[in-house]
Amino acid sequence: MGLCNFLLGCVNTFTLCLSLPILLAGHVIKISANSPCDPIMYKPLIALGLCLLVVSLIGLLGACCRVSVFQWLYLLTLFVLIMGLLACLSVGSVIIRGGGKGEDVLGGVKEYDLAMFSKWLKNNIVSSNHWQDIVNCMVHHDACGRISTFRTLMDFVTSKKSKLTSMEIGCCKPPVHCGYEYQSNTRWEVPEQGLASEAAECKAWSNDWDKLCYYCDTCKAGYLAFFIKGWRKINFLISLLLFLLFFIFFIAACALR
Repeated sequence: MGLCNFLLGCVNTFTLCLSLPILLAGHVIKISANSPCDPIMYKPLIALGLCLLVVSLIGLLGACCRVSVFQWLYLLTLFVLIMGLLACLSVGSVIIRGGGKGEDVLGGVKEYDLAMFSKWLKNNIVSSNHWQDIVNCMVHHDACGRISTFRTLMDFVTSKKSKLTSMEIGCCKPPVHCGYEYQSNTRWEVPEQGLASEAAECKAWSNDWDKLCYYCDTCKAGYLAFFIKGWRKINFLISLLLFLLFFIFFIAACALR
C-alpha cells in the first residue's frame, strides 16, 4: 500500500504537469488565426486539461495526506473521467468517419467536395444555422490574411511550403473548375470567354475581402476537412490518456486496499 501511494503521488505529479501544456495548447489554438471560428477544436483540449488538473490535485491530496475520503473521491472522479473520455472517443470516431478526400488541383493543392462528407457533419457543423456565425468569425480574424501576400499563382502551387490549411484553400480562392483567372493575392477575374462552370459556388465568388468564397461549398468542405484533421489529433491524444488513466486507476484501487 505504501508503494502504491508513492507511485500514485508520482503519477499524479506527472499528470498535473501534463495538464498545463494541454491547457496551453488549447489556449494557443483558441487565439490562432483560424481556430477561434472552430470552438469545437479548442474546447475539448481546455476541458481535458482542467479535468486532469482537478483529478491530479485530488489524487495528490489522497496520496500525500492518506485521507480515505480524498482517495475515494479521487477514484470516483477518475472513473467518471475515464467514462467521459471513452464517450468522447466514440463520438469523435463517428465524427471523423466519412471525411472527404481532397482532389489535387493546381499542382498538388487539394480542394474538397462537400458531397463527400457525412450528412451529420453537413447538418450539424456547416448548416445554414451555424455557417453565418463561422463566416463572421473568419472575416473578423482575417482567415485569408496569408493569401493576401501572394503575388503569383505559383504561390498556391507551393502551398505545402506555406502550409495553407484546407480552410484557406477552400475559402480564399474560387474553385478551380470555375475557370477564374488569377490576378494577385485574393483577386480573381472572369475570363473573356466566360466561366467554365455555371455552378452556384462559381457565381458566389467575390473579390470583396469580406465575401471571397466564404459562401462556396468548397469553403464549407475545406472547413470540414480542417475540422476532421483536428479531431483526429484529439482522438489520438484521448487514446493515449485512456491508457495512462487505466493504469492510474489500477494503482489507485490498490492504494485503497
